[in-house]
Amino acid sequence: MTDLYITRHGETQWNNEGRFQGRGNSELTAKGLSQAVGLGQVLDLEGIDLILTSPLKRARETARLAKGERDIPLIILESLSEFDLGDWEGLKLSDLAKSEPANYFNYWNDPFEYRPSGGETYSELILRMDQAMKEIYELADGKKALVITHGMALMAILHVITGSDLKKIISKPVLRQTSITKVRATKVHDDITYEVELIGDTSHLDEETLSKLMLTKPSEE
Repeated sequence: MTDLYITRHGETQWNNEGRFQGRGNSELTAKGLSQAVGLGQVLDLEGIDLILTSPLKRARETARLAKGERDIPLIILESLSEFDLGDWEGLKLSDLAKSEPANYFNYWNDPFEYRPSGGETYSELILRMDQAMKEIYELADGKKALVITHGMALMAILHVITGSDLKKIISKPVLRQTSITKVRATKVHDDITYEVELIGDTSHLDEETLSKLMLTKPSEE
């Protein structure tokens, strides 16, 4: 059996400002830093063997803080990058809802009618996440892995592993930063099957614990 603990990066400044991030980046907030450190509890409680992370800075920093001084391999996986939003990156959701109402509506409600401006389509995102899950399985075969990705990438992963209608998945709130979606993966011949045990679990993120873990921004490596 292969157990995957899939999560998002910690809270960022653009999250708080209601901006699309995509492949762009903003820094983790103080809360985001504490959320990342809080993931360390999951590593200890579940006996995580390795960490797989998106290459984007906010995810790498989350992975580094979660790992701490633990002797656990940390692997960067390009395919775990966030949905490429092209010209929308850095823009406020509220502004796009006014300037491009139809396309903004489709982004959240009718994904295969969404038309990117310089970025990926949902179909391209799904293909990439399908490939990511295959890469993850090969790297984590028989182990327990923490997988750090992004909000919309995680939504696409849920579509890939459950087969649920993407419209229904993306119409729900994006899963909370550093929440845990636990998936058990099994491979028979060339087919990987998935059993979802938890979606968006936040039991390790109670406010009392986070307040004890509050950090100032660490220096860059």
